[in-house]
Amino acid sequence: RRPAPPTLKLVKGGKELSVMWTCPERIDKQTGFIYDEASQTHPIQTYRVQLIGCYPDVDAVDHFVESGEVPQLRDPRSRPKENTMNVGDLRGWRYYRAFVQAFSEAGASGWSLPSAVVRSPANVPDAVMDLELIRATPSTLLFEWSCPPGNGEAVTHFLLGWSEHEVLRGWNGGSPAAPPEMEDEGSAEPESASIEGGSGHKRLALHECEHETGRFRCEIESLQPASHYLARVR
Repeated sequence: RRPAPPTLKLVKGGKELSVMWTCPERIDKQTGFIYDEASQTHPIQTYRVQLIGCYPDVDAVDHFVESGEVPQLRDPRSRPKENTMNVGDLRGWRYYRAFVQAFSEAGASGWSLPSAVVRSPANVPDAVMDLELIRATPSTLLFEWSCPPGNGEAVTHFLLGWSEHEVLRGWNGGSPAAPPEMEDEGSAEPESASIEGGSGHKRLALHECEHETGRFRCEIESLQPASHYLARVR
């Protein structure tokens, strides 16, 4: 027999969801499990729980969690106890619903019908996942990225940061100047170096960096030539 739809409840200030469900067995209050050749021949041993999060609407799945085996606990008379499983690491402003499946020695039940939908509280925006270098010159770098989900709150600005972490040995004034021992005087190899300065950041309101493509752009200027830079947006 498949379980009835579980119940969802936000706990720990909205940081976790508690999934609660009842064992679908028919039981006797005194003796516990009731054997019935037609409907239940073996007690339920374990369950599997699925939690599905959707954003921006209730049908757009973007977060899926499936548990391992959840044991069915019983009292000394073999009567099943109520079941609860907490799930953390929720994503902000998602519509969550849960399903439960039961297992016994006879096999697996079908999945329960879904629980009622519960929406997680607003959270910080997702990380920018597609920062892309569009153009590079000796002294500038142009970056482009997409706006990530705000998770319940509108994204108001970005912070673009960069740091110089590697220079090309032997470069002088933008021209190669390799050491004499190198056969090819025009070659230059990367070498890690500790550099003072060479870093910065820009706080960008959306209207300051929005591009006609629907993505966002920002150019970093006055950079050192023949250098490697790290950049990130948050």
